[in-house]
Amino acid sequence: MLGTGGDVWTPWLSLDAWAERHEATAEEAIRGYGEWVRHQRQYLSGLESHGIAVHAVAPTKGVESEDPEVALAVAQAHVIDSQQPWYREIITEDPALTQAALVTLTEQADPQLGPIAYTALVQAADGQLLSLVHDYPIQPAGMQAVIAHWQARAEALGAQWQLERPGQIVAAGHPAGLQPWLDTQGSA
Repeated sequence: MLGTGGDVWTPWLSLDAWAERHEATAEEAIRGYGEWVRHQRQYLSGLESHGIAVHAVAPTKGVESEDPEVALAVAQAHVIDSQQPWYREIITEDPALTQAALVTLTEQADPQLGPIAYTALVQAADGQLLSLVHDYPIQPAGMQAVIAHWQARAEALGAQWQLERPGQIVAAGHPAGLQPWLDTQGSA
């Protein structure tokens, strides 16, 4: 976190970025990223309760510069818009989403923290991947805003809408990355 003049700038990490930074397996990333989110939420709540303005910063090279002036300048230039209550990490996105037949949103949740992210999977009728996006609520209002956004997007595309709540964080790989819930049995 960087602070000056009653304001604080804090980098926002995705699970994928955290796992890459720590070269973490899925299990390590789920546990470690959960601890990072817990601390982040505690710091943000504490600072905001004391009237200190907190600005979430998109993950950007330079924010962790050893030169505090450089780090602060980079952070200030990459603040996530306060009108946007979530941070979006695009994994892949085809600009021609008009072929979309199914939009599935997976609520990535920690049993103690609740939702930490949402993974949106957009597919064509033949199952082709059109888009894979992770949205991270950075404000409490972000949770419902993300769900409403993707539901409206599915309706606008004329695609089937599906919200999956597996009650856990779904990740795989090394370093780990969030994954959509793909249980076709519908048990989420």
